[in-house]
Amino acid sequence: NRSQVVKTASNTIICDSYNANPVSMANAITAFASLPDKGKVCILGVMLELGPSAGDEHNRIMKLVKDRGLKDCITVGPVFSEIASLYGYQTFDNVVDLVKHLSVSPIRGKTILVKGSRAMRLEEAYSVL
Repeated sequence: NRSQVVKTASNTIICDSYNANPVSMANAITAFASLPDKGKVCILGVMLELGPSAGDEHNRIMKLVKDRGLKDCITVGPVFSEIASLYGYQTFDNVVDLVKHLSVSPIRGKTILVKGSRAMRLEEAYSVL
């Protein structure tokens, strides 16, 4: 789950859900945004263990996503939930809710970056991507 590229029947997934901190998240988003693919989707899980700076760091990530022109972004986790909607991005409280949503509203024909802290268990969404 560290920068592995997996092709499914429907999408190409960049699996990077092993760990996340502000630097690795920003680097992954910047690299992802530079890909020539037009159909890109970010699925981002919260970065844990940031202490009192958590809100500011997650806001900075959402601003980076927007500034890099990534229109399709889904976030998972309570810190992102409060911030992502301000940027117009879809958000879920946990991976279970994300999987339920993707089961009825699947993503097809996209390149998807999945990045977040390991404790978010974002790899559970791979089966529906």
